Amino acid sequence: RFKFFENKYKIYLKMKDGRGYSPFKDENGNMVEYTFPEKPTALELGTKVMEMFEYKERYDGLIE
Repeated sequence: RFKFFENKYKIYLKMKDGRGYSPFKDENGNMVEYTFPEKPTALELGTKVMEMFEYKERYDGLIE
């Protein structure tokens, strides 16, 4: 999910939780998110999205 709040751009992962979605959390219970200090370019946003999905796949054990 990508949102603009308090003059910051944030991107974070969500996971299926029953009938809805909840924030994806790492092994320490922290939300997996990234805050851009200014509006990101398409390349910056795409790169960060790929990094986050790669992290999730490692967390799920799909890749090493």
